[in-house]
Amino acid sequence: MIEINVLPEESKKIIRTENVYCCAKKMLLFLTIMVLFVSIILLLARVALKYQADIYKSFPAAHESSSDADSGTKEIEDKISTVKKIQGDSINWYKVISDLTLVLNKDIKLESFSIDRDSAVLSISGVAKTRESFLQLKSDLENSGKYFNIDFPVKNLLEKENVEFDLRFNVKFI
Repeated sequence: MIEINVLPEESKKIIRTENVYCCAKKMLLFLTIMVLFVSIILLLARVALKYQADIYKSFPAAHESSSDADSGTKEIEDKISTVKKIQGDSINWYKVISDLTLVLNKDIKLESFSIDRDSAVLSISGVAKTRESFLQLKSDLENSGKYFNIDFPVKNLLEKENVEFDLRFNVKFI
């Protein structure tokens, strides 16, 4: 397609200037409308706040109840801190028992299980099918990293089969 430029340079300049003025006029109109819109919103917000303040001032009991709310809030915060302290001092018994069951093999049957929370001592007694499975239990307890100071009486090794045992050891509560 062929483009022919027949307008003189001065006419082109006038057309460009008119386009710039038209664009500027549209932008000023847009800004004026936006300022008007924001002004109306702010005016309505001011009226609504004044109305709310008048309502609040008409009820004097509302001013007095704020001190009651502060004391109620303090009471709730005290209860929450007490609950957090109790939860912080608690031990996840499920985790302790779950970790112990991971160490026990299928040849070990527990007959009793007790935990002294204050001294963190766990006592277990039971029967192992073979001496080897009992020695494996001892080895697994030592290697787990969760149990230490394992009291391993020698009397537990006298039998080759159906080894009755009593173990005491400390538990790391994590």
